[in-house]
Amino acid sequence: MESHMRSPFARIVVSSLTMGISTIGTMVLGMLAIPFIVHYAGLSTYGLWAVLSGAMGYFTLLDLGLGGSFVPQLSMMIASNQKNAVRQILSLGTMMYPFLGLLFLPIAFVVAPDIPVWFRIPASQSQLTIHSFWWLYAFTFISQSLRSLVSLTIARQKMSLVGGLNALTSFIYYGTLILFLSLFHANIMSFIWATYSSWVIVTIIYWGLAYSWLDGHVFSNPFALGSTMLRSLFSFAGWMQINKISSQINEEADRILIGYFVNMSTVGVYQIVSRLAYLTRTLPLSSLDSFLPMISEYHASGEIGTIRRIYIDANRYLALVTWYIGGVLLATEPLIFQAWTRQVFPNADLILWLLIGTLSINNLTGIGTTLLKGIGTPRDESMYAILGSFLKICLSLGLARPFGLVGILLGTFLGATIGSFFFLHLLFSKHLHIGWWQGLFRWFIPLFSVFIVTVLTVRFLTQHWIDPSTSESKSIALLLLSAALFSGIFLFALAIIRFFTSTDIHRIRKLLATRATRKISALQGDDQ
Repeated sequence: MESHMRSPFARIVVSSLTMGISTIGTMVLGMLAIPFIVHYAGLSTYGLWAVLSGAMGYFTLLDLGLGGSFVPQLSMMIASNQKNAVRQILSLGTMMYPFLGLLFLPIAFVVAPDIPVWFRIPASQSQLTIHSFWWLYAFTFISQSLRSLVSLTIARQKMSLVGGLNALTSFIYYGTLILFLSLFHANIMSFIWATYSSWVIVTIIYWGLAYSWLDGHVFSNPFALGSTMLRSLFSFAGWMQINKISSQINEEADRILIGYFVNMSTVGVYQIVSRLAYLTRTLPLSSLDSFLPMISEYHASGEIGTIRRIYIDANRYLALVTWYIGGVLLATEPLIFQAWTRQVFPNADLILWLLIGTLSINNLTGIGTTLLKGIGTPRDESMYAILGSFLKICLSLGLARPFGLVGILLGTFLGATIGSFFFLHLLFSKHLHIGWWQGLFRWFIPLFSVFIVTVLTVRFLTQHWIDPSTSESKSIALLLLSAALFSGIFLFALAIIRFFTSTDIHRIRKLLATRATRKISALQGDDQ
Protein backbone atom coordinates (compact mmCIF):
# COMPACT_ATOMS: atom_id res chain seq x y z
CA MET A 1 0.00 0.00 0.00
CA GLU A 2 1.43 3.38 -1.00
CA SER A 3 1.98 5.94 1.74
CA HIS A 4 -0.62 8.36 0.35
CA MET A 5 -3.28 5.63 0.51
CA ARG A 6 -2.80 4.96 4.19
CA SER A 7 -4.96 6.62 6.82
CA PRO A 8 -3.32 9.46 8.80
CA PHE A 9 -3.16 7.20 11.85
CA ALA A 10 -1.49 4.38 9.90
CA ARG A 11 1.01 6.73 8.33
CA ILE A 12 2.01 8.13 11.73
CA VAL A 13 2.35 4.66 13.26
CA VAL A 14 4.39 3.17 10.41
CA SER A 15 6.74 6.16 10.35
CA SER A 16 7.11 6.11 14.13
CA LEU A 17 8.02 2.43 14.14
CA THR A 18 10.54 2.83 11.30
CA MET A 19 12.40 5.76 12.83
CA GLY A 20 11.88 4.54 16.38
CA ILE A 21 13.67 1.25 15.75
CA SER A 22 16.71 3.00 14.24
CA THR A 23 16.73 5.58 17.04
CA ILE A 24 16.56 2.91 19.72
CA GLY A 25 19.44 1.06 18.09
CA THR A 26 21.56 4.21 18.06
CA MET A 27 20.80 5.00 21.68
CA VAL A 28 21.43 1.46 22.86
CA LEU A 29 24.88 1.60 21.27
CA GLY A 30 25.59 4.86 23.08
CA MET A 31 24.43 3.53 26.42
CA LEU A 32 26.45 0.35 26.10
CA ALA A 33 29.52 2.44 25.32
CA ILE A 34 29.15 4.91 28.21
CA PRO A 35 30.63 2.70 30.98
CA PHE A 36 33.73 2.04 28.84
CA ILE A 37 34.11 5.71 27.92
CA VAL A 38 33.82 6.85 31.54
CA HIS A 39 36.25 4.11 32.61
CA TYR A 40 38.94 5.06 30.09
CA ALA A 41 38.38 8.82 29.82
CA GLY A 42 37.00 9.88 33.22
CA LEU A 43 34.20 12.32 33.88
CA SER A 44 36.34 15.46 33.42
CA THR A 45 37.59 14.52 29.94
CA TYR A 46 34.12 13.36 28.94
CA GLY A 47 32.65 16.63 30.23
CA LEU A 48 35.25 18.70 28.35
CA TRP A 49 34.39 16.89 25.13
CA ALA A 50 30.68 17.55 25.70
CA VAL A 51 31.34 21.29 26.13
CA LEU A 52 33.68 21.61 23.14
CA SER A 53 31.51 19.61 20.74
CA GLY A 54 28.37 21.42 21.88
CA ALA A 55 29.95 24.87 21.56
CA MET A 56 31.00 24.13 17.98
CA GLY A 57 27.37 24.20 16.90
CA TYR A 58 27.23 27.93 17.53
CA PHE A 59 29.64 28.56 14.63
CA THR A 60 27.19 27.07 12.13
CA LEU A 61 24.19 29.05 13.35
CA LEU A 62 24.62 32.05 11.08
CA ASP A 63 24.07 30.20 7.81
CA LEU A 64 21.02 32.39 7.04
CA GLY A 65 18.83 29.37 7.79
CA LEU A 66 19.52 27.79 4.41
CA GLY A 67 20.48 24.43 5.88
CA GLY A 68 16.98 24.00 7.30
CA SER A 69 15.32 24.89 4.00
CA PHE A 70 17.13 22.35 1.79
CA VAL A 71 14.79 19.42 2.52
CA PRO A 72 11.50 21.10 1.44
CA GLN A 73 13.15 22.63 -1.64
CA LEU A 74 14.76 19.35 -2.65
CA SER A 75 11.41 17.60 -2.12
CA MET A 76 9.72 19.94 -4.60
CA MET A 77 12.50 19.48 -7.15
CA ILE A 78 12.34 15.70 -6.80
CA ALA A 79 8.55 15.73 -7.21
CA SER A 80 8.94 17.54 -10.57
CA ASN A 81 12.01 15.43 -11.53
CA GLN A 82 14.27 18.50 -11.86
CA LYS A 83 17.55 16.70 -11.23
CA ASN A 84 19.74 19.57 -12.35
CA ALA A 85 18.05 21.89 -9.86
CA VAL A 86 18.71 19.24 -7.19
CA ARG A 87 22.40 19.25 -8.12
CA GLN A 88 22.51 23.04 -7.90
CA ILE A 89 20.98 23.05 -4.40
CA LEU A 90 23.44 20.37 -3.26
CA SER A 91 26.29 22.46 -4.64
CA LEU A 92 25.04 25.59 -2.87
CA GLY A 93 25.16 23.78 0.47
CA THR A 94 28.56 22.29 -0.26
CA MET A 95 30.11 25.67 -1.09
CA MET A 96 28.41 27.71 1.60
CA TYR A 97 29.81 26.11 4.76
CA PRO A 98 33.54 26.26 3.91
CA PHE A 99 32.98 29.93 3.10
CA LEU A 100 31.39 30.40 6.54
CA GLY A 101 34.32 28.60 8.13
CA LEU A 102 36.72 31.13 6.64
CA LEU A 103 34.39 34.00 7.55
CA PHE A 104 34.30 33.02 11.24
CA LEU A 105 38.05 32.40 11.55
CA PRO A 106 38.73 35.76 13.27
CA ILE A 107 36.16 34.89 15.95
CA ALA A 108 37.71 31.46 16.41
CA PHE A 109 41.20 32.96 16.81
CA VAL A 110 39.89 35.24 19.57
CA VAL A 111 37.94 32.50 21.37
CA ALA A 112 40.40 29.58 21.23
CA PRO A 113 43.10 30.84 23.65
CA ASP A 114 40.54 31.65 26.36
CA ILE A 115 38.76 28.30 26.41
CA PRO A 116 41.10 26.72 29.02
CA VAL A 117 40.64 29.80 31.23
CA TRP A 118 36.84 29.87 30.97
CA PHE A 119 36.48 26.22 31.96
CA ARG A 120 39.37 26.05 34.44
CA ILE A 121 41.37 23.50 32.45
CA PRO A 122 44.69 22.57 34.14
CA ALA A 123 47.74 24.22 32.57
CA SER A 124 49.11 20.83 31.55
CA GLN A 125 46.06 20.25 29.31
CA SER A 126 45.47 23.76 27.98
CA GLN A 127 47.43 23.35 24.74
CA LEU A 128 45.77 20.01 24.02
CA THR A 129 42.37 21.62 24.59
CA ILE A 130 43.14 24.43 22.12
CA HIS A 131 44.50 21.90 19.62
CA SER A 132 41.26 19.89 19.95
CA PHE A 133 39.24 23.05 19.41
CA TRP A 134 40.84 23.61 15.99
CA TRP A 135 40.30 20.01 14.91
CA LEU A 136 36.64 20.34 15.88
CA TYR A 137 36.35 23.71 14.17
CA ALA A 138 37.57 22.23 10.88
CA PHE A 139 35.28 19.21 11.23
CA THR A 140 32.23 21.35 11.93
CA PHE A 141 32.34 23.13 8.58
CA ILE A 142 33.62 20.20 6.52
CA SER A 143 30.84 17.93 7.77
CA GLN A 144 28.15 20.58 7.31
CA SER A 145 29.26 21.21 3.75
CA LEU A 146 28.22 17.68 2.77
CA ARG A 147 25.16 17.56 5.02
CA SER A 148 23.10 18.39 1.94
CA LEU A 149 23.61 14.78 0.79
CA VAL A 150 21.70 13.66 3.89
CA SER A 151 19.00 16.25 3.09
CA LEU A 152 18.65 14.68 -0.36
CA THR A 153 18.07 11.23 1.14
CA ILE A 154 15.46 12.64 3.53
CA ALA A 155 13.76 14.54 0.69
CA ARG A 156 13.48 11.27 -1.23
CA GLN A 157 11.60 9.92 1.83
CA LYS A 158 14.17 7.20 2.47
CA MET A 159 13.79 7.53 6.23
CA SER A 160 14.60 3.90 6.97
CA LEU A 161 17.87 4.32 5.06
CA VAL A 162 18.69 7.49 7.00
CA GLY A 163 17.94 5.71 10.25
CA GLY A 164 20.15 2.77 9.30
CA LEU A 165 23.05 5.03 8.39
CA ASN A 166 22.62 6.95 11.64
CA ALA A 167 22.95 3.66 13.50
CA LEU A 168 26.01 2.75 11.41
CA THR A 169 27.59 6.13 12.24
CA SER A 170 27.10 5.48 15.94
CA PHE A 171 28.47 1.95 15.69
CA ILE A 172 31.66 3.13 13.97
CA TYR A 173 32.02 6.13 16.28
CA TYR A 174 31.71 4.25 19.57
CA GLY A 175 33.76 1.31 18.36
CA THR A 176 36.69 3.44 17.21
CA LEU A 177 36.37 5.72 20.25
CA ILE A 178 36.73 2.87 22.73
CA LEU A 179 39.63 1.50 20.68
CA PHE A 180 41.44 4.85 20.61
CA LEU A 181 40.78 5.55 24.31
CA SER A 182 42.16 2.17 25.33
CA LEU A 183 45.26 2.65 23.16
CA PHE A 184 46.01 6.31 23.90
CA HIS A 185 45.01 6.56 27.58
CA ALA A 186 42.04 8.95 27.62
CA ASN A 187 43.47 11.58 25.29
CA ILE A 188 40.65 13.87 24.17
CA MET A 189 41.96 13.49 20.62
CA SER A 190 40.49 9.98 20.70
CA PHE A 191 37.02 11.58 20.52
CA ILE A 192 38.08 13.64 17.50
CA TRP A 193 39.63 10.72 15.61
CA ALA A 194 36.49 8.64 16.20
CA THR A 195 34.30 11.52 14.99
CA TYR A 196 36.27 11.91 11.76
CA SER A 197 36.36 8.14 11.13
CA SER A 198 32.62 7.61 11.42
CA TRP A 199 31.80 10.70 9.36
CA VAL A 200 34.10 9.84 6.45
CA ILE A 201 32.77 6.30 6.03
CA VAL A 202 29.07 7.21 6.16
CA THR A 203 29.50 10.32 3.96
CA ILE A 204 31.05 8.14 1.23
CA ILE A 205 27.88 6.00 1.35
CA TYR A 206 25.61 9.07 1.09
CA TRP A 207 27.68 10.36 -1.83
CA GLY A 208 27.37 6.97 -3.57
CA LEU A 209 23.58 7.05 -3.17
CA ALA A 210 23.41 10.56 -4.62
CA TYR A 211 25.79 9.58 -7.45
CA SER A 212 23.56 6.64 -8.38
CA TRP A 213 20.27 8.56 -8.28
CA LEU A 214 21.61 11.65 -10.08
CA ASP A 215 23.13 9.63 -12.94
CA GLY A 216 26.72 10.21 -11.97
CA HIS A 217 26.58 14.00 -11.67
CA VAL A 218 26.09 14.99 -8.03
CA PHE A 219 27.01 18.68 -8.29
CA SER A 220 26.31 21.49 -10.71
CA ASN A 221 26.79 25.27 -10.94
CA PRO A 222 24.93 26.75 -7.92
CA PHE A 223 25.09 30.24 -9.41
CA ALA A 224 22.69 29.09 -12.13
CA LEU A 225 19.83 28.86 -9.61
CA GLY A 226 17.08 31.21 -10.72
CA SER A 227 15.93 34.21 -8.74
CA THR A 228 12.60 32.52 -7.99
CA MET A 229 14.34 29.53 -6.41
CA LEU A 230 16.67 31.74 -4.38
CA ARG A 231 13.76 33.83 -3.10
CA SER A 232 11.93 30.67 -2.10
CA LEU A 233 15.00 29.41 -0.26
CA PHE A 234 15.68 32.62 1.61
CA SER A 235 12.05 33.46 2.45
CA PHE A 236 11.64 30.22 4.40
CA ALA A 237 15.23 30.25 5.65
CA GLY A 238 14.90 33.44 7.70
CA TRP A 239 12.46 31.91 10.15
CA MET A 240 14.40 28.64 10.18
CA GLN A 241 17.50 30.62 11.18
CA ILE A 242 15.74 31.88 14.29
CA ASN A 243 14.49 28.40 15.15
CA LYS A 244 17.96 26.95 14.65
CA ILE A 245 19.60 29.45 16.98
CA SER A 246 16.98 28.83 19.65
CA SER A 247 17.28 25.07 19.32
CA GLN A 248 21.06 25.27 19.70
CA ILE A 249 20.68 27.39 22.84
CA ASN A 250 18.14 25.00 24.33
CA GLU A 251 20.24 21.90 23.64
CA GLU A 252 23.74 23.09 24.50
CA ALA A 253 23.52 26.03 26.93
CA ASP A 254 23.11 23.84 30.04
CA ARG A 255 26.43 22.08 29.44
CA ILE A 256 28.28 25.37 28.97
CA LEU A 257 26.67 27.01 32.02
CA ILE A 258 27.35 23.97 34.20
CA GLY A 259 30.96 23.90 33.01
CA TYR A 260 31.38 27.60 33.78
CA PHE A 261 29.49 27.85 37.11
CA VAL A 262 30.07 24.34 38.51
CA ASN A 263 32.80 22.06 37.09
CA MET A 264 33.63 19.64 34.28
CA SER A 265 32.93 16.53 36.33
CA THR A 266 29.35 17.69 36.81
CA VAL A 267 29.11 18.28 33.05
CA GLY A 268 30.19 14.66 32.63
CA VAL A 269 27.41 13.50 34.96
CA TYR A 270 24.94 15.74 33.12
CA GLN A 271 26.03 14.27 29.78
CA ILE A 272 25.51 10.71 31.02
CA VAL A 273 22.10 11.41 32.59
CA SER A 274 20.93 13.40 29.55
CA ARG A 275 21.52 10.27 27.46
CA LEU A 276 18.68 8.70 29.40
CA ALA A 277 16.49 11.78 29.60
CA TYR A 278 16.60 12.48 25.86
CA LEU A 279 14.93 9.13 25.21
CA THR A 280 11.73 10.95 26.20
CA ARG A 281 12.27 13.42 23.33
CA THR A 282 14.07 11.57 20.55
CA LEU A 283 11.83 8.50 20.39
CA PRO A 284 8.41 10.23 20.51
CA LEU A 285 9.46 12.91 17.98
CA SER A 286 11.10 10.50 15.54
CA SER A 287 8.04 10.47 13.24
CA LEU A 288 7.68 14.23 12.77
CA ASP A 289 9.67 14.35 9.51
CA SER A 290 7.05 12.22 7.76
CA PHE A 291 4.17 13.92 9.59
CA LEU A 292 5.09 17.19 7.82
CA PRO A 293 4.05 16.32 4.22
CA MET A 294 0.77 14.84 5.45
CA ILE A 295 -0.19 18.16 7.07
CA SER A 296 0.77 20.03 3.90
CA GLU A 297 -1.44 17.68 1.88
CA TYR A 298 -4.54 18.30 4.01
CA HIS A 299 -3.84 22.04 4.21
CA ALA A 300 -3.69 22.27 0.41
CA SER A 301 -7.08 20.54 0.29
CA GLY A 302 -8.57 22.98 2.82
CA GLU A 303 -9.37 20.21 5.31
CA ILE A 304 -8.89 22.20 8.54
CA GLY A 305 -11.23 19.87 10.43
CA THR A 306 -9.06 16.89 9.53
CA ILE A 307 -5.92 18.76 10.57
CA ARG A 308 -7.54 19.64 13.90
CA ARG A 309 -8.46 16.01 14.58
CA ILE A 310 -5.01 14.79 13.56
CA TYR A 311 -3.38 17.34 15.85
CA ILE A 312 -5.43 16.41 18.93
CA ASP A 313 -4.98 12.66 18.48
CA ALA A 314 -1.30 12.85 17.51
CA ASN A 315 -0.57 15.05 20.52
CA ARG A 316 -2.30 12.56 22.82
CA TYR A 317 -0.31 9.66 21.42
CA LEU A 318 2.95 11.61 21.57
CA ALA A 319 2.38 12.60 25.20
CA LEU A 320 1.47 8.99 26.05
CA VAL A 321 4.75 7.68 24.62
CA THR A 322 6.70 10.53 26.24
CA TRP A 323 5.37 9.89 29.71
CA TYR A 324 5.59 6.14 29.41
CA ILE A 325 9.30 6.36 28.54
CA GLY A 326 9.91 9.10 31.09
CA GLY A 327 7.99 7.18 33.73
CA VAL A 328 10.01 4.01 33.21
CA LEU A 329 13.23 6.00 33.52
CA LEU A 330 12.20 7.86 36.67
CA ALA A 331 10.70 4.78 38.33
CA THR A 332 13.75 2.60 37.70
CA GLU A 333 16.55 5.22 37.73
CA PRO A 334 18.52 3.79 40.72
CA LEU A 335 18.38 0.31 39.20
CA ILE A 336 19.38 1.65 35.77
CA PHE A 337 22.65 3.08 37.06
CA GLN A 338 23.26 -0.01 39.21
CA ALA A 339 22.96 -2.26 36.14
CA TRP A 340 24.40 0.15 33.57
CA THR A 341 27.48 1.86 35.00
CA ARG A 342 27.85 0.18 38.44
CA GLN A 343 28.38 3.71 39.81
CA VAL A 344 26.35 6.21 41.81
CA PHE A 345 26.69 9.69 40.29
CA PRO A 346 26.10 12.79 42.43
CA ASN A 347 22.91 14.72 41.56
CA ALA A 348 21.91 12.16 38.91
CA ASP A 349 18.38 11.84 40.33
CA LEU A 350 17.86 15.61 40.41
CA ILE A 351 19.17 16.08 36.86
CA LEU A 352 16.97 13.30 35.50
CA TRP A 353 13.75 14.61 37.09
CA LEU A 354 14.28 18.19 35.89
CA LEU A 355 15.42 17.17 32.39
CA ILE A 356 12.50 14.80 31.85
CA GLY A 357 10.12 17.48 33.14
CA THR A 358 11.58 20.01 30.70
CA LEU A 359 11.56 17.66 27.71
CA SER A 360 8.02 16.46 28.45
CA ILE A 361 6.73 20.03 28.42
CA ASN A 362 8.65 20.76 25.21
CA ASN A 363 7.15 17.69 23.54
CA LEU A 364 3.67 19.17 23.96
CA THR A 365 4.62 21.63 21.20
CA GLY A 366 6.21 19.10 18.82
CA ILE A 367 3.10 18.35 16.77
CA GLY A 368 2.12 22.04 16.75
CA THR A 369 5.46 23.31 15.42
CA THR A 370 5.38 20.64 12.71
CA LEU A 371 1.84 21.69 11.83
CA LEU A 372 2.92 25.30 11.35
CA LYS A 373 5.76 24.25 9.06
CA GLY A 374 3.34 22.09 7.09
CA ILE A 375 0.93 24.98 6.46
CA GLY A 376 3.81 27.34 5.64
CA THR A 377 3.54 29.70 8.65
CA PRO A 378 6.63 29.18 10.85
CA ARG A 379 6.49 32.72 12.29
CA ASP A 380 4.69 31.74 15.49
CA GLU A 381 7.16 28.88 16.03
CA SER A 382 9.97 31.42 15.78
CA MET A 383 8.28 33.70 18.34
CA TYR A 384 7.97 30.72 20.67
CA ALA A 385 11.62 29.77 20.09
CA ILE A 386 12.83 33.31 20.83
CA LEU A 387 10.77 33.60 24.00
CA GLY A 388 11.78 30.15 25.29
CA SER A 389 15.48 30.71 24.68
CA PHE A 390 15.43 34.20 26.16
CA LEU A 391 13.68 33.01 29.32
CA LYS A 392 15.96 29.98 29.61
CA ILE A 393 19.16 32.04 29.45
CA CYS A 394 17.91 34.82 31.73
CA LEU A 395 16.47 32.50 34.37
CA SER A 396 19.40 30.06 34.29
CA LEU A 397 21.97 32.86 34.56
CA GLY A 398 20.00 34.54 37.35
CA LEU A 399 19.69 31.31 39.35
CA ALA A 400 23.12 29.82 38.56
CA ARG A 401 25.19 31.94 40.92
CA PRO A 402 23.11 31.43 44.10
CA PHE A 403 21.86 27.87 43.42
CA GLY A 404 24.46 26.31 41.11
CA LEU A 405 23.35 23.19 39.24
CA VAL A 406 19.79 23.33 40.62
CA GLY A 407 19.39 26.94 39.50
CA ILE A 408 20.60 26.22 35.95
CA LEU A 409 18.25 23.26 35.48
CA LEU A 410 15.33 25.00 37.16
CA GLY A 411 15.79 28.03 34.90
CA THR A 412 15.70 25.71 31.89
CA PHE A 413 12.49 24.06 33.13
CA LEU A 414 10.71 27.36 33.84
CA GLY A 415 11.78 28.85 30.49
CA ALA A 416 10.51 25.79 28.62
CA THR A 417 7.20 25.77 30.50
CA ILE A 418 6.38 29.45 29.99
CA GLY A 419 7.46 29.39 26.33
CA SER A 420 5.55 26.19 25.54
CA PHE A 421 2.27 27.39 27.00
CA PHE A 422 2.65 30.72 25.16
CA PHE A 423 3.04 28.78 21.89
CA LEU A 424 0.02 26.57 22.61
CA HIS A 425 -2.05 29.71 23.24
CA LEU A 426 -1.10 31.05 19.78
CA LEU A 427 -1.70 27.68 18.14
CA PHE A 428 -5.13 27.11 19.68
CA SER A 429 -6.45 30.65 19.17
CA LYS A 430 -5.00 31.57 15.76
CA HIS A 431 -4.66 28.34 13.81
CA LEU A 432 -6.80 25.52 15.22
CA HIS A 433 -9.59 27.61 16.81
CA ILE A 434 -10.04 25.29 19.78
CA GLY A 435 -10.10 25.87 23.53
CA TRP A 436 -7.61 24.70 26.13
CA TRP A 437 -9.90 21.96 27.41
CA GLN A 438 -10.41 20.39 23.99
CA GLY A 439 -6.83 20.92 22.83
CA LEU A 440 -4.96 19.84 25.96
CA PHE A 441 -6.42 19.58 29.45
CA ARG A 442 -9.15 17.00 28.71
CA TRP A 443 -6.52 14.27 28.36
CA PHE A 444 -3.46 15.99 29.90
CA ILE A 445 -4.73 16.09 33.50
CA PRO A 446 -5.71 12.41 33.82
CA LEU A 447 -2.61 11.20 31.89
CA PHE A 448 -0.25 13.30 34.01
CA SER A 449 -1.94 12.02 37.19
CA VAL A 450 -1.41 8.42 36.07
CA PHE A 451 2.24 9.22 35.27
CA ILE A 452 3.03 10.69 38.70
CA VAL A 453 1.15 8.09 40.74
CA THR A 454 2.71 5.17 38.82
CA VAL A 455 6.26 6.51 39.11
CA LEU A 456 5.99 7.08 42.86
CA THR A 457 4.28 3.71 43.43
CA VAL A 458 6.94 1.72 41.59
CA ARG A 459 9.82 3.56 43.27
CA PHE A 460 8.25 2.86 46.67
CA LEU A 461 7.73 -0.84 45.88
CA THR A 462 11.22 -1.41 44.47
CA GLN A 463 13.39 0.74 46.74
CA HIS A 464 14.57 -2.29 48.75
CA TRP A 465 15.93 -3.86 45.52
CA ILE A 466 18.69 -1.24 45.30
CA ASP A 467 21.95 -2.71 46.58
CA PRO A 468 25.37 -1.80 45.07
CA SER A 469 26.69 -5.26 46.01
CA THR A 470 24.13 -7.00 43.79
CA SER A 471 25.65 -8.85 40.83
CA GLU A 472 25.33 -7.37 37.35
CA SER A 473 23.06 -10.14 36.04
CA LYS A 474 20.74 -9.84 39.03
CA SER A 475 20.69 -6.03 38.69
CA ILE A 476 19.58 -6.36 35.07
CA ALA A 477 16.88 -8.86 36.04
CA LEU A 478 15.59 -6.53 38.79
CA LEU A 479 15.63 -3.61 36.35
CA LEU A 480 13.54 -5.53 33.81
CA LEU A 481 11.14 -6.67 36.54
CA SER A 482 10.76 -3.09 37.77
CA ALA A 483 10.09 -1.84 34.21
CA ALA A 484 7.51 -4.59 33.72
CA LEU A 485 5.85 -3.63 37.01
CA PHE A 486 5.66 -0.01 35.89
CA SER A 487 4.19 -1.02 32.52
CA GLY A 488 1.51 -3.15 34.14
CA ILE A 489 0.43 -0.49 36.63
CA PHE A 490 0.58 2.22 33.95
CA LEU A 491 -1.64 0.29 31.52
CA PHE A 492 -4.08 -0.65 34.29
CA ALA A 493 -4.38 3.00 35.34
CA LEU A 494 -4.93 4.06 31.70
CA ALA A 495 -7.79 1.58 31.50
CA ILE A 496 -9.32 3.02 34.69
CA ILE A 497 -9.30 6.59 33.32
CA ARG A 498 -10.43 5.31 29.89
CA PHE A 499 -7.62 7.04 28.07
CA PHE A 500 -8.14 4.94 24.94
CA THR A 501 -11.40 5.81 23.23
CA SER A 502 -13.46 3.52 21.01
CA THR A 503 -12.01 5.38 18.02
CA ASP A 504 -8.47 4.58 19.18
CA ILE A 505 -9.30 0.90 19.56
CA HIS A 506 -10.97 0.81 16.12
CA ARG A 507 -7.90 2.40 14.51
CA ILE A 508 -5.53 -0.09 16.12
CA ARG A 509 -7.66 -3.06 15.04
CA LYS A 510 -7.94 -1.71 11.51
CA LEU A 511 -4.19 -1.10 11.27
CA LEU A 512 -3.37 -4.61 12.52
CA ALA A 513 -5.92 -6.17 10.17
CA THR A 514 -4.51 -4.24 7.21
CA ARG A 515 -0.94 -5.28 8.01
CA ALA A 516 -2.03 -8.91 8.43
CA THR A 517 -3.88 -8.84 5.08
CA ARG A 518 -0.80 -7.49 3.33
CA LYS A 519 1.38 -10.21 4.86
CA ILE A 520 -1.05 -12.93 3.78
CA SER A 521 -1.25 -11.49 0.25
CA ALA A 522 2.54 -11.40 0.04
CA LEU A 523 2.81 -15.03 1.16
CA GLN A 524 0.17 -16.11 -1.35
CA GLY A 525 2.06 -14.25 -4.06
CA ASP A 526 5.24 -16.11 -3.12
CA ASP A 527 3.43 -19.45 -3.23
CA GLN A 528 2.13 -18.72 -6.69
